[in-house]
Parts: sequence; structure tokens; C-alpha cells
Amino acid sequence: MISALALLPLGQNTPALSFTAGGIPVIANTTNGFVEGRYDRDQRSLLFFGIPFANSTAGDNRFKGPQPVTPWFGSTLTTITTAHCTQINPNPATGNGQQYGSEDCLKLDVIAPNGGSPAIPAPAAAATYPVQCWFYGGGFAIESFPLYQYKHNMYSAGDETNLAYLPNNGKVVTVFGRYRVGYLGFASHPSLKLTSGSGYSGNWGILDAIQTLKWIQSNIGYFGGDSDAVTIQGESAGATLTGILVSSPLCYPPAVPKNLFRAAISQSLWPVAGYGATYSTYVNYEMADYLVGALGCSGYASSLSATNSELLTIATCLRAATALAVQSASGDSVEFNRLHGENSWEFISYQATAYPTIDGYVLPKSPRRLWVEDGMGASVHWMIGNNADEYALFLGGSVLDPYSFNLYAGYHWCIWSQPEMNETVTLGRFAQHCGNDFPGVSGFVGTGFSDKIRSVYGSVVDSFQQDVQWTSDAYFAVNHQVIFDLMSAQPARTPGTLFKFVYAQPNTGPTDFAPFLGAPHTIELNYIWGYHLMGKNYLTDNIALAGGEFSYTDQEIALGLTMKKYWANFFHTGYPSHASDGLPTWQPMTATESHTMVFKAGAPGGFGAIQSPCVQFTSCITETTGSWRRGAHELWTSGLTTSPSLTTCSAPVVGYSHTSTYQFASNCTYNPCCSTRRRTRSLLFGSPGTSDDADCDSFC
Repeated sequence: MISALALLPLGQNTPALSFTAGGIPVIANTTNGFVEGRYDRDQRSLLFFGIPFANSTAGDNRFKGPQPVTPWFGSTLTTITTAHCTQINPNPATGNGQQYGSEDCLKLDVIAPNGGSPAIPAPAAAATYPVQCWFYGGGFAIESFPLYQYKHNMYSAGDETNLAYLPNNGKVVTVFGRYRVGYLGFASHPSLKLTSGSGYSGNWGILDAIQTLKWIQSNIGYFGGDSDAVTIQGESAGATLTGILVSSPLCYPPAVPKNLFRAAISQSLWPVAGYGATYSTYVNYEMADYLVGALGCSGYASSLSATNSELLTIATCLRAATALAVQSASGDSVEFNRLHGENSWEFISYQATAYPTIDGYVLPKSPRRLWVEDGMGASVHWMIGNNADEYALFLGGSVLDPYSFNLYAGYHWCIWSQPEMNETVTLGRFAQHCGNDFPGVSGFVGTGFSDKIRSVYGSVVDSFQQDVQWTSDAYFAVNHQVIFDLMSAQPARTPGTLFKFVYAQPNTGPTDFAPFLGAPHTIELNYIWGYHLMGKNYLTDNIALAGGEFSYTDQEIALGLTMKKYWANFFHTGYPSHASDGLPTWQPMTATESHTMVFKAGAPGGFGAIQSPCVQFTSCITETTGSWRRGAHELWTSGLTTSPSLTTCSAPVVGYSHTSTYQFASNCTYNPCCSTRRRTRSLLFGSPGTSDDADCDSFC
């Protein structure tokens, strides 16, 4: 995973905020009793916040799957305020860790179009609208919510103008799922397996998401939704959650009467397609030994050889600790490394303190094996994409130091090229084999990680942007390409149901607080959730807390309209293109053809979207996008033994994903946009040059 702490150098991630719905009272039924929400005239939508779908997870229910909710038949439950699961989030005022939420948090939110009149609001008839189920990101450590989707949800409100070609003007019922995070959501340990009452351990947050989807199947018709047309969607950890759900047998018959969802949208999906070491039962058990030691429930030694009596004592201690103590556990990393092996704590704190695991239930095998060996997810229409400069947000403007460089590189070298690093490995072997530079190990040849990577990405002369590109590729682009390769080869898959995108639009204008970020992690949420319609910005309102109004150009507004159409089409049909949408046709990824939809304001055609163009997102890299970064895929899956080059092209029609002055290098072959001033190097690493508007690139 990407640690939520990586956001701190940039700013403070917004804590989970509760919202209370206002407006005219409105009643809906559920299988557990009636609920009272509110009708919002501005949104033309019904708001139900905090509908229970499972019981409290406190006390004996901690570290167990979601327990059945207690019905409230004979009364009406007021559901107008959102709930949040226990998490530790920096206080924006002090920067110190602060607890938000509670363990009584398994309550979802529904925003539905009004099926009645403005004077007498009511839910629509069952199966009127498709269903969008959103799962938040936040590194599986916090709930990272775009603030404004609660204040104006453009999918449920509908639009009389631009979605009139879809049924009911493209309206959908939106469900915001909720799942436990941190240790409370993902701790897996032999003591918990012994006492969970189910014979499995971990994946508590995944089970919460599955229970959300089961609730939708039984209840969404009461809100006008169609249980046969459910799309799960998420960003970052939420996207990773969707990937796990696509992989899990619990989401398909015979575990449930019918598929829990039809389609999935995964925005910035983590490396779920690796060989399986990150899901290893043993790795996750030993990671939880750190929690056990930090809480004083036992020492830091491996629990794999503990007796049942010892495990019962540990389980009692883990359930007796306060939620704050569990979520903020901080122990002795030196002692942990002494017992588990060099780099063990550093390795897991980078990647997996809270992570899905192979538990024999949610995940009987790694996702990769479930797709290939069991055909899991073959029925799912899947849209996957990432941003052009994903990792810029986590590097925070700094070049990687040698230790971190090798740690990151070793991790990706292992998961993409070392089949023996699978679900059977222990933490010590995983960390020691992958957590440093190991020339000669398991077929790795040549020089060290750093020399090899620097040579392949050497055309990017700005050191920070070079680190952004290789880490973004290793973490996101390679993962997505592996998924498309494996899923398109599934015998049971209907061809034409996989779709790929790259988003390359940076923040622009005087309110862009960090131009060096380019198009980083989370930035597509500006258009996915309609921030551009409200003069708001995800990065400035949720990460840096700069706030204020944010301006968008006409080209950026057009980009937002285009993305809204593609996403709404997908919710309604399982395909991003519609014959009547007036947009460029989004071609699918198949076993024989590769296509990528590129999103960038000002792209030829005026839509902010173009299929598989020649681009120059990054200074000195002119490349094709049909099979975007296939060369990076070859580099990492070969174990860094090949020297691929990015597939080049001669006439880019889509320009930089960075705003001036962070995009140019002295040896680039293309000139800047007319609206910018040329700089020979990044302001972080060089001095400004001079402008030359006579040599403008028309594609900008």
C-alpha cells in the first residue's frame, strides 16, 4: 500500500468529516425497518446518511466479520448523519495524530434521485436507476473522502442537457460504502483466527465491503436502484478494494445467489497483480506481531509457533485495548527487526501495515491465481486507469535517497519478476530478498537497481521527475498492464469489456499550489466528483487545505463534461461509450489489441479526450499510448534484465502533464506551449531560461 503518512510532507490530509443532511423529511423502507432521510431541493436528490448494514464492531465483535444488524421494526430510524470508522488522522491545526470515528461505524450512505414531486418527495420504483457504489481511498489507514460529493452529487442529480441520451437523463443511485481501516480493518494473526468464530483472520474491511454489496442486493430497490446494474468504484485503496472484490469468490455464485456487481471502475489501482508475497498469510501474521508487541500483549517474536493458550491470551488483550491504542500502535522497530530479520519493519511500513491477505475465505489464493486458474472476475466489465504523474504526491518534491530507492525498487523487482515471492513466503524472506539491492539473486543480472533504472529513464534529466516516472510505472502502469494481459486471456470473458485510461491534466492557474506535481495521485477526482463545477479542487481542499475558490478554463470544463459522460455511460451500460454521446469512441483492451483513452484538456477534437494519441506528458519522453508504458512492463517483469525503450512517435498531439516551470529540460526536442514561459530545468534543480513564444507547440 501507499502509506497515508506519505501525504504529510505535502500537507495534512483532511480528516473524515461528518455530514448532516438537511431538507424535507422523506421515508424509505429497508429489510431492517423504515429509515427517514432528507430531500435536498438543490440536488433534486434524496439523502440517507448512516443506514446501518451491520452491528457495532466493538468489544467481542472486534476482529470479526460484520455481524447482523439489529432490526428496528415498528419504528423509523432517522438516518441523516454520516458515520466514520475509527482512524488516526493528523489534526490540521497541530499535525498531531487524532482519533476520528468509532467502532460502531458500519453504516452506509445513499443518495438517490427523487421519484416523487418536489413537494412530496419519495423514492422511485425499484430498478429505475443503475447503482454506483463508491469505496473511499486513504491507504487502508484512513477514510479519504472528496468533500463535495455530499454537497452536490452530479450523478444522482442528473443533467437535463448533456445526459439526455441516457434513460432518466443519466441519473444513478449512489451508495457510499464503508469499511474498517488500519489494524482494526486488516490485522491478521493466529490468535484472531483461533477466536474469530469463523476459522479465518484478516480482511475485516473487505468483508465490510462485501456486506455493503449484499445490503445493496436486498435493499437498493427501495431507493429506486437496480440490483442487476451495480458498478463498484474506488480510487487508490478504494480501487484496490474493487480489485480484491473482482477477485473474491464471495462475490459470485455459489457463495451468493447472483453476482454482487456487474462492473468495476478502479482509479489508480495498487499492485494487486503481483506474484502474491504481499498477500502471504505468514507475512501478514508476522506483521501483526508488531501490533502484538506494541500493545504489550506479548513480545515481538514470531507467533507462528505460539501455543493455543498463548494465542488466547493475545486475542483477549487485542480486544481489550482501546481503539485508539490499536490504530496508533507504535512499537520497537529495532527489536522487531532483530527477531524477524533486517529491513522487516521498514519494508512493511512502506507497503503493508494494513493490507488484504490470503485467508482461505475472502482470498483462497492470490488475485493473480484466482483470475488465471479459476476465472474469477471474467464476467465483470472493468475500467482501470492511472494518472501521468501518480507518485509525485508521495515523493513530495524530493529525490529518493539511495536507501529508499533500493527499497522501492527491490519491492517491485520482487512482485513483478520473482515467482517464488508468492503467498507462501515469510516476512523475513520477503524483506531480505526484496528490500535491498541484490545483484545475482534469482536471475537478476547486470548492475544494481539504481544504475539499471537510471539508464532506462535517463532521458528525463530532471531527477525528481525521473523518480516520479519510474515509481509511477512500477506501482501503477505495470500493474494495470499485467491485469489487462491476464484478464483479456480469460476463456470465459466476453471480448470488449476491459477499458484503459491515462489522465494527464494538471492543476493550472494562479491557485495551483504545487506545479511540480503535474497530474498526481487523486487529481482526477476533480472531474470524477464535479469539483470543477463548484470552483473547488481536490488537492487544495483535501490535501494541502489551501481552500478558497479554484478556477477552471473552458477546456477543463469540457474535459469534466466528457469524463462525466463516459463514467455515466459505464454505470448505465457497462461500456464507457454510447452511440449518442457525441464523444470519441473508447475502444477496449483485448487479447490482440491495445487502446488507451487519454484525458487532457485541449486535446484535439475539443473534448479533452483522445484515443491512443502520440503524447509528450513528460519532458523528453515522446511516446505512443495505445499500449502505454509497455516498455516499463517489460523492464519490471523481466527482473530489470532487459533495456526496453518507451515506444516513441514523431508528432505528439497531446502535451505536458506539468505546468510551467516544471516541465522542461534543456535537451528536449519540443518547445513549450504559448501560454507558458520556457525553463531549462525544474525550479527544484535548475535555473529559469527565457521564453520564446515564436516556437510554440500547436498541440498545447
